[in-house]
Amino acid sequence: MFAECLEAARCECGFKVLAWVAMPEHVHLLIVPDLPNHPVPQLLRRIKEPTARRMLSLWRERDDPVLAELIDIRGRSHFWQRGGGYDRNIFAGPELVEKARYIEENPVRRGLVDVPTAWAWSSARCREDEGAGIVSVDPMEC
Repeated sequence: MFAECLEAARCECGFKVLAWVAMPEHVHLLIVPDLPNHPVPQLLRRIKEPTARRMLSLWRERDDPVLAELIDIRGRSHFWQRGGGYDRNIFAGPELVEKARYIEENPVRRGLVDVPTAWAWSSARCREDEGAGIVSVDPMEC
């Protein structure tokens, strides 16, 4: 669901996706926003809100026990962790390639797969075999 929401937001808001991975409990994104038309906070809302709505709805339909872990002190369910994550600006060059590699190798470091392309929920597979992923990945221009 996250990948579908990411791709829908990319198509709607015109930002570039350079690298991404959805892990069991977090995500990493390397994007180039279409500024000033769509600032990063707006893009993140456009990705995160529909993902949260769809996942919470699915879990409610299934009466999933995970829902009990997502309720705050006011009794409301929260899909995403509080806080803004770890955002930073990267402009080009070796750091851009390094961060993309870091993102795509996340499932390997965790021991979930042996090679990045074996993880279906990342840009690694799409980068290796264009069109293989749910999310279109833009070329890195270093």
